Amino acid sequence: MTADAVCQILHLRAPRFLPAIYEATPGELLALVERHAVDAKQVLLVGHNPGIEQLLALLTEGRSADARGISPATVAWIELTDDVLEPGHGRLRALWSP
Repeated sequence: MTADAVCQILHLRAPRFLPAIYEATPGELLALVERHAVDAKQVLLVGHNPGIEQLLALLTEGRSADARGISPATVAWIELTDDVLEPGHGRLRALWSP
């Protein structure tokens, strides 16, 4: 439902629901993004904690331990500094919390 609402507001096509996201580890989420967004310039990933906040830490800090503890409905904008989807290669551009 969250992904549907976000895609509607951003005028994006309907999201693809992947049940594997629900309780995925940061490594599993990273693999899902790699597999489903091979040629994408931008990816919107909607999921649940602790996996999503750990993925944020993994991409921006290179490790998933001691994740930030982001609140529900938080939006994080991560930009890959060198177009490489690997730990530590992301830069946090913005973090919006309700």
